[in-house]
Amino acid sequence: MYTVRPREGERCFLRLLLLHVTGAKSFVDMRNVDGEVCSSFRQSCSRRGLLADDAECRRVLRESFASEFVPLSQVFATIRAYCEPSDPLSLWDEHKSLFVSDIRLRHRGRATVHCAFICSSRGLRVIEADGKLQFRNIPAPDSAR
Repeated sequence: MYTVRPREGERCFLRLLLLHVTGAKSFVDMRNVDGEVCSSFRQSCSRRGLLADDAECRRVLRESFASEFVPLSQVFATIRAYCEPSDPLSLWDEHKSLFVSDIRLRHRGRATVHCAFICSSRGLRVIEADGKLQFRNIPAPDSAR
């Protein structure tokens, strides 16, 4: 199955439905929940309980790390911006070791640096690059470390 980035919106939610809905024969069937047709794939995912927690965000982070295609901090920023995770701080904390590993892999052969600091500061910078987004409840990295 092809990967879909979270920023692709409805396409991402359609992919999620394709993974969880059996027997659907049309796009309308994918949006149908308990006999009522939802206005969007996102609404259908939400009504089916597929967006009730951050499980899908966690899965996307693990898959992205395994593929090594896009920097994990960029994937996290995209998730934060477009998927509205319910608890971004715990999502960040749970995957901190993956972020550090990703930074180490991407900085092979370069000067040794404190990976946790780079990881934290890069994640924050990507998030803050969009003026309308705030990285609430996630502390800034401690530069003394």
